[in-house]
Amino acid sequence: MHSPARSEHSLTDSECTAIETDNVKHDEAIAAQKGDDPKIESSTKLITKESSPPSVNQQQMAILQSPTILNSATFAAGEGKHPLSAQQMPPLLPAKLLENQSFLRNKTPSFIPIPFSIPISSVKSIPRIALSDKAVTLLRSLSSSTLQTFSHPVNNEVNSKPKKVSQVISEKSATKFASSNLIFKILIFRKILLLNDGRDKILKVIQYSAKVLLWVKFLSILPVTARTRKSLAKMIPHLSVARKLIRFGSFLAPIEFLSSTSPDASPAYLFNFFSNINALLTNIADDNVTLAKIGLKDQNPFFDTWADRLWLIGIGFDVRDVWDKLNATRRTLVDLHEKRRVLILQLDQSMSAEICKVSESVIDDDETIVCSGDTSPSTAAVLIAATNEKICDAELKIWISQLTLAKLVADCLFCSFDVFGVVKQVEKMRGPAKQLQHVQDLAGLTAACLGTWKLFSTLSTSATTNKKI
Repeated sequence: MHSPARSEHSLTDSECTAIETDNVKHDEAIAAQKGDDPKIESSTKLITKESSPPSVNQQQMAILQSPTILNSATFAAGEGKHPLSAQQMPPLLPAKLLENQSFLRNKTPSFIPIPFSIPISSVKSIPRIALSDKAVTLLRSLSSSTLQTFSHPVNNEVNSKPKKVSQVISEKSATKFASSNLIFKILIFRKILLLNDGRDKILKVIQYSAKVLLWVKFLSILPVTARTRKSLAKMIPHLSVARKLIRFGSFLAPIEFLSSTSPDASPAYLFNFFSNINALLTNIADDNVTLAKIGLKDQNPFFDTWADRLWLIGIGFDVRDVWDKLNATRRTLVDLHEKRRVLILQLDQSMSAEICKVSESVIDDDETIVCSGDTSPSTAAVLIAATNEKICDAELKIWISQLTLAKLVADCLFCSFDVFGVVKQVEKMRGPAKQLQHVQDLAGLTAACLGTWKLFSTLSTSATTNKKI
């Protein structure tokens, strides 16, 4: 049989090889003039000539070029070889090398390290994927849903930082009562009035506000008559008696604690024991003062004096207790921030490990996939979200503890005037006793406002957390 006639434009194999060699030499000469490495240029052209890559759609190319997978500063082509420098490797070189499958064909598998946001010192723990021609082709054959999953591996809400403490209560209440945030505040105020402690604090705010209104300078500008001043002066002692009647019988609470708690030699138990003993004695003295004020018992200066002294000692116990809780919550907050940082790192690693698992399911047994990571992306995301909630709760506890400390400082200042008789001693010395009395009134008003604010914040947080008022 005769061979078919060649076209006048067709070339023999030897002619094609000669032309190809001339082109390579020409490219090497041009690359030498530019200062580039001619071997890399020529080998890349030969690889492109040898096997053309399969078609890759935009979604597949996006996942191959994703920073989570391929945007690495190094590309080690085989064991014992140095990574390419930044000048020799353009930003998208790994994706281009994946297109040229033959570049990855080597005696030693080519490793592409997957980068994470971790220090360089821990680079040995970074998982590596060993890919060959077949593995790259099969990775391109992943379904569109799988590619979409890895194109958006992390939800934006997961990496969001915890919100500020000042936004926690308002945002939660606005979420529950989106169109009527005022109604939420009214319902919380109603709940305050249902509590004995809440009624006591509201009446205390009114009592010391009236005291301040009696001596502030701008009161003379207001249309306030002498009769109004006289009414305010009469109302103040009645409010004081009403508050004492509300707190009447409070000594039962310490008795309940002392009877229900088993004795222990631990410092925490001893602290709580003496604190409750002091609270019991304070409430008994207050109840005797209350009975004397309403006329059921003769007035006894002994109970008046020791009620104030025991109250001052109780303030010291409360300050110590709140300070210890504040430090413990701060330590918990530091641990939660560290836990969140580790979980985000695990989330990055688990996303890369998940890519390895999906690749392993579509690659034959003779292909090698080496990866690490035990936490799934969904589990890490849930843990990060839960940690963010705990961080918000811890910051809210710190804020309420700080409010409590400020309130206790104001109470200590107010009580010290009565215990040490500061106003009477200054009056005997013909000093500014009236101005010191004003300072005591301001301290009482400050303590009342801070105590009411703390109670409102606590009830608001409880209502938004339990979804019930």
